[in-house]
Amino acid sequence: MQNKFTANIALFLTAFIWGLSFVAQRAGMEYTGPFTFNMVRSFLGGLSLIPVILFVKLSVNDKRTKRIKHYQHVNLGRAGIGCGFALFIAMSIQQYCMQFVDAGKGGFLTALYIVFVPIITIIYGEKLSKQIIISVSLSLCGLYFLCFKPNCGFCVYDLLIILSALFYALHILVVDYYSSRVNPIKVSCLQFFVVGILSGFLVLLFEEPSISSIYDC
Repeated sequence: MQNKFTANIALFLTAFIWGLSFVAQRAGMEYTGPFTFNMVRSFLGGLSLIPVILFVKLSVNDKRTKRIKHYQHVNLGRAGIGCGFALFIAMSIQQYCMQFVDAGKGGFLTALYIVFVPIITIIYGEKLSKQIIISVSLSLCGLYFLCFKPNCGFCVYDLLIILSALFYALHILVVDYYSSRVNPIKVSCLQFFVVGILSGFLVLLFEEPSISSIYDC
């Protein structure tokens, strides 16, 4: 019970911090392009976790065999690439669209991954509880009132952010699959570097960032 309570608090704080970040994401577009923004934030995220990984490694006596280490390293690579690729697509679409929608709407539309996650799990034969069905219905009502405009419907950027929410849902499902198989801090670090590298290719193709603009951002 204590572990479940702690996990719920951690998830709540994650959602709270992530929600606040939409304001920064929107403001960041005044200085850099979306792909430069994602590249820099991802590399910073990965680098910030390296000291944590080293601290844990030095403070714990590693008794794993070579076979177990090899197995875990293979899973770590798969998890990092899988999570990173899904996160890269989600972040790229979302950040690009944040240039054209306000932070509140962008945050709400992205949060619709909570709708997609249970819907995707239906494919694997899971049944939805009444609470989830009610929550999904309320989310769809909120989507309608927030985004639907008379005589023109949803704008293209609304629909693109909803698409990014789908990839955030896929990212969550990949994380869920590997969560009990690999070290979560190492996966987080690796996925950030994957996103940073992939975003770097888009920067080279579409943007011309400068050190001063990155610093201002």
